[in-house]
Amino acid sequence: MSDSRSDGRDKIVMPPGGEMLCIEQTIGAIVVQMIREGQSITRQSLCVAVAACIGENTPEVIEAHYADILRLLLTRKPD
Repeated sequence: MSDSRSDGRDKIVMPPGGEMLCIEQTIGAIVVQMIREGQSITRQSLCVAVAACIGENTPEVIEAHYADILRLLLTRKPD
């Protein structure tokens, strides 16, 4: 593993069994990776990591999964 900081591109939403992770599991995997790399976990840093995953050349279903996560992160609940 390299010492460079991740921008979310090495995140995997399909485990070896082939089933897509749910939104919570995917966010958890991204957060764990960011923690391992010493990154601060903020809404902004998480959005950047997820947005980087959307920009990849990935199948549409995975891209839609990341887009759903991004929408969830950007939705603010009323106080």
